[in-house]
Amino acid sequence: NDGKIFSSNSSECGEKEKVSAYLEIANNLIEEAKNKYSMCDVVKNVAEVAAAVRHKKPVVCAEVLENGQEKSDVYRIWTRNRVMDGRSMQVYCDMDTDGGGWTVIQRRTEATNQTDFYRDWKTYKRGFGDIREEFWIGNDIIFALTNQRQCTLRFDMQNVSGECRYAIYSHFWIEDEDAVYRIHIGDYNGTAGTGRDKNNHKIFILLGGSRQEGGDNPFVQEGFDPRREIENRPFSLTIQREVVEFLNTPHTNDLELIRAQEVADFIKKLKSNKAPGLDLISNRMLKNLPLKFILYITFILNLMLERCYFPQCWKTAVVDPIPKPDQDLNLPQNYCPISLLSSLSKVYGSVLLKRLNQFLDNNNIIISEQFGFRKNLSTSHQLLRVTELIFDGFAMSETTGALFLDVAKPFDNIWHDGLLAKLMRLSCSAQFIKITHSFLTSRNFRVRVNNILSNPRPILSGCAQVSLLSPAMFNIYVNDISNLPSCHIAIFADDTAILTKHKHPDTAVLALQTYVSQLQLWLTDWKIKVNPSKCSCLLFTKKRNMPVLNPIQIFRQPIPFVSEYKYLGLILDAKLNFDSHIQRAVTKAKNSSFALGRLIAPKSTLAIKHKLLLYKAIVRPVMLYGSPIWGTTSIRNLRKLQVFQNQQLARIVNAPWYVRRKLIHQDLKIDPVFGLHENYF
Repeated sequence: NDGKIFSSNSSECGEKEKVSAYLEIANNLIEEAKNKYSMCDVVKNVAEVAAAVRHKKPVVCAEVLENGQEKSDVYRIWTRNRVMDGRSMQVYCDMDTDGGGWTVIQRRTEATNQTDFYRDWKTYKRGFGDIREEFWIGNDIIFALTNQRQCTLRFDMQNVSGECRYAIYSHFWIEDEDAVYRIHIGDYNGTAGTGRDKNNHKIFILLGGSRQEGGDNPFVQEGFDPRREIENRPFSLTIQREVVEFLNTPHTNDLELIRAQEVADFIKKLKSNKAPGLDLISNRMLKNLPLKFILYITFILNLMLERCYFPQCWKTAVVDPIPKPDQDLNLPQNYCPISLLSSLSKVYGSVLLKRLNQFLDNNNIIISEQFGFRKNLSTSHQLLRVTELIFDGFAMSETTGALFLDVAKPFDNIWHDGLLAKLMRLSCSAQFIKITHSFLTSRNFRVRVNNILSNPRPILSGCAQVSLLSPAMFNIYVNDISNLPSCHIAIFADDTAILTKHKHPDTAVLALQTYVSQLQLWLTDWKIKVNPSKCSCLLFTKKRNMPVLNPIQIFRQPIPFVSEYKYLGLILDAKLNFDSHIQRAVTKAKNSSFALGRLIAPKSTLAIKHKLLLYKAIVRPVMLYGSPIWGTTSIRNLRKLQVFQNQQLARIVNAPWYVRRKLIHQDLKIDPVFGLHENYF
């Protein structure tokens, strides 16, 4: 046994010697490879290799730095922005200052005077100079850089004596050329100046004259002369100048302070099941707050009111994209975006809206042709007004020409400076105008998918559709729409119809064309876009033979003539007999009834009163929408609706075929369709 053990130990020692020899050879090979291939000195592990290709197409110099490029030099980046359209560009990246990763947008040395910085608008738009020496990167590129992610702006300055100072703004972005590259900066830190952001919200203005007549900062507002530059935008510049001067003018606080009862009453009306905004403060949480916290909220809101301030954290919308049914989900247009704002911002918006409505009502500001978002007015009232005008034309043997305009994204395209200017012209409270300015500017959104939020993206125009203030703001924005004595305007929010009457159809069309020519100027001035392809013209007449007429043109695009048009949910046809609308109403009502399925079927276990409630709440309103307008249609059309209602009521009570339908109506206390429109008058 001892011999076997000894033998085993001797063999094991031999194996260990072999392993040690192999390890030594391997170590020598590794050392030789390190000396031979320099890459091994740079790339030490797999993580560094992955980091070296982290950003295949960097969008800013910070991502170039993350790719391992630590030398200040010219690099190529790809901004994600509509201006650059995916094209790459060369920029100078400063990798030495304050941790590196800075994209240099301007370098200027006054001592050398190598580059002339007194250029025209187009040159500043595209950029100029030597990117390794003195240069201006270009306004369009700055817009592209600052609108793809949150950016920080840094100024580094040195005087002739060698003293250096710097200024850092952690919030920086500019608007596009249509907004004259308005700058937004904030959150100052540094050693240069006092940190008062006097250039915040200023537009890009070129300074003329000699070098002694202006400063070096192209964002400075002094020396404004709209005739000197941007000759195709004199109206926009005039408006922006008026707004900037107004915002910089001291004011007195004249708005009524917010009462705690106002806040409490609005919170009680909030729906508990609504989704919260980015702060995750739900309506249910607000409704369960004790009175002491309501007082705290009121105190904070009054401080905001006094300081004309709308909190930045309340101006971020969370957008949940909801997929549309049976659509290609790889296309972004097949999603319906739902915006969620802070519940507290809605409380603040409600008290502001109350004060705005008081001002509008007391001064009778909103035009009588506007029926949208107003008390005691509905689509039915506007439709009655339009159809009465058409029937009056029939009675006078006249042709009524109607032009229906389609405004492109009305809430999203409101020009902020234009809205503020219109509030100023209405002599609205200066305090309220400055609060509105704070409400509109620096808004952004974040898209949420699978509970993951995207980076903030700025909202450059428009009003938040989910905000309580937005409908009233839109009414103010379109309140000064062009008007002519020969034309009648019918507006419900953004649904606009222009009507005119004449015995001769060609004269009616000519009157509409004259109005459109004037309207184009108003649309252009206030940056309101229309979709000519979605606009329509309809001639209401009892004449059988109509002459061939030239189409009306808007922005050099023809508006087609149609035989019927759906306005405010009601299909209007040329003779106003409502045949198409009645047929469509019956079809939609059948679809609604089919959607209820077994709930109102004869074998349903629901009580008859519950079935009847479902019919009254879901099916019947679809069928009877607009009945005050089409109630005088032919008996043949009314009979179609009555037959459908008879079928539904018999189905609800499971009545045999021989039971008279009139008795079913009496037992269920349901009015027949015939004469139903008379109940509205």
